[in-house]
Amino acid sequence: MNILLLIMDSVRASNTSLHGHEHRTTPFLESLADEATVYETGISPGSWSLPSHTSIFTGYHVAEHGVTGAKNKLEPGHTIFERLADEEGYSTGIFSENTWVTEMDVGLKETFQTVEGARNIPYVEGLDPSNFVLTEGQGNYAGYLKRCLSHDHPAKSLANGVVTKLAWDYPQYLPTR
Repeated sequence: MNILLLIMDSVRASNTSLHGHEHRTTPFLESLADEATVYETGISPGSWSLPSHTSIFTGYHVAEHGVTGAKNKLEPGHTIFERLADEEGYSTGIFSENTWVTEMDVGLKETFQTVEGARNIPYVEGLDPSNFVLTEGQGNYAGYLKRCLSHDHPAKSLANGVVTKLAWDYPQYLPTR
């Protein structure tokens, strides 16, 4: 038996055609629902992605796991994915654009055998500015420059920063493809 947990972060059920939206917004989900268990009610345990994902992965309330920011870390041995891999022999993987789950050192990415995160920077071996911003805050350009210069791939790290800055603030200067 295969298990697929599909999390559509920040998507309202009422905006999916699976749940009656007038436009066909989620045709794949509609076809998948014919063969899957669909839960009609869900209540987010946290107010944003990181604590909510941690609760989904562990079954703990936010107050129990305490992972609410970059300074918190879930200790090993608390997720369903570790149990599925260790005790049941499942292969586990996460495929997400959410860097809180796939990149940040909060104890979630380590629970999976395969981790594939966002690929929205030109040089994956360079520093990812989005991760830097998550831990150091926005606008710390001098700090990012210092981190780039001490990185194993300084030029690629700097290029990632330039492309990300353009994408966020000046997308008209980037190619359309």
